[in-house]
Amino acid sequence: GGAGAYAGERMFASLSGHGLALKLPDEAQAEMLRLDGARRLQYDLGAPPSKTYVLVPEAMRTDPEALGPWVRRSIDFAASLPAKKAKARRSA
Repeated sequence: GGAGAYAGERMFASLSGHGLALKLPDEAQAEMLRLDGARRLQYDLGAPPSKTYVLVPEAMRTDPEALGPWVRRSIDFAASLPAKKAKARRSA
């Protein structure tokens, strides 16, 4: 379990026992993954790593000046995505 932060209807961050993960576009993912301690979010051992969420390095989580721009990039990315389609209702 964990908590999610949303920009409109799109989740942009996940906070769980694994740490703080941000949803980022490809180029920002590559940039963050070059930072010491950053890695792709992987909820379960053996499960595939996330294609869009990257765990923020632990040292960055307590540094608002370093973290802030990354959170903004994540919010902007999530907000730019098309709205999710409504799930079809099943008739009884």
